[in-house]
Amino acid sequence: MKALAVGNAKPSFSRHLCSVLNVCAEQLGLSETDLMSTKIDITVTAESLFYSSDPGDTTTKLTLTPGGERYVASTTDLIIGPGQNGTVAVEDRGRVEGNSDELGIMILADGDRGEGNRGGATQESELILLRV
Repeated sequence: MKALAVGNAKPSFSRHLCSVLNVCAEQLGLSETDLMSTKIDITVTAESLFYSSDPGDTTTKLTLTPGGERYVASTTDLIIGPGQNGTVAVEDRGRVEGNSDELGIMILADGDRGEGNRGGATQESELILLRV
C-alpha cells in the first residue's frame, strides 16, 4: 500500500494485508467545529505488492462526516487470546445524512503491540467484518 499525500496530511498505515489509513482531522485542516457538520469526499486506492502483484483496490467516491460513524463498537476485552471468546457491543447511532452507506464494524485481529509482541493472525483471519 502506498500512502498518498492528502493536503498536508501524513497518513500512516500498517504493513499487514488489512491496512488502516489513519488521518487526524488537524492534518486535513479540520477542527472541533467540523465534528458532525463538515462533509468530506474521499477516494482511496490501495496497492497490494507484499502478498501478490495484484494492483489492489480503488473505492468510488465516499462521503464521510468526522464523528458521524453510524456503527460504533466497544468491548471490555481489549486483548482476546487464541481460542478465547470475547464480547463486542455494536451501537447503531443512525445514518448521518449525506454520508456513504456503512457495512458494519471492521475488527483487525492482527495486533502490533511492539517488539516481541506481534499478533498471529493469518491473511484469512486478520480481519473480521461484522455486517450489521
